Amino acid sequence: MTPAALLQWFDELSKNRPSQNEAMSNFSISERGSAWRASAASAMSRAFPPVLRFLVEWDLALGDPKKRASLRAMYLLEFERAAWTAVGGVFASAHDQLRSGRVEGLVDSIRAAAEDEVLEQAEALLGSDHRSAASVLTGGALEVHLRRLCEKNQLSWEGHGSIDKYNTAIAQARNSGVAIYEKADGSQVTSWGQLRNEAAHDPAKFAANRTQAEVRLMLDGVRGFIARIR
Repeated sequence: MTPAALLQWFDELSKNRPSQNEAMSNFSISERGSAWRASAASAMSRAFPPVLRFLVEWDLALGDPKKRASLRAMYLLEFERAAWTAVGGVFASAHDQLRSGRVEGLVDSIRAAAEDEVLEQAEALLGSDHRSAASVLTGGALEVHLRRLCEKNQLSWEGHGSIDKYNTAIAQARNSGVAIYEKADGSQVTSWGQLRNEAAHDPAKFAANRTQAEVRLMLDGVRGFIARIR
């Protein structure tokens, strides 16, 4: 989901958030309040990685379900009112961070760290001459990076995402004047995607036909590509 689409979702949720009176029914949260809270939780989980404090604070605001279940009706209403206020504050803060563009840079940093970790795992596997596994992991890091490039530039692709689908979307953008990376890079990405597919579909054949040096070139190439194309 693109940042623009996420922001639109948050804007709509903020606009349609029920008041506290509308969100409460007798001694519990109303159907409308529950529906909004579920939609807001879904939007939060799509917008932010689990490690971000927003999602931790969201869970804390909702409180312990066991504690909620043990409360008498008269106290449950106060509990739900406090929770409603708290989740509203967390959502408003997350919305503000998303609107100002501050979170996108942090998410990029987290994703880059994850890509680096996957490439380090591929490095270790290659060091033990596990060529197929190293190629699959390297291709996985490349695929995640390509998807992020598409999302960042608001590009769409057909069907389920893949290295080839993302590379094609970026090539189409380049033909329209949006140069995310050059045609030569696109050809190299295609080659890396083919190696990844070979390793994933028939690991034994890949290990028999592909040398450690070839996988090394792929790993070093993908690492350099990710560092260069942001």
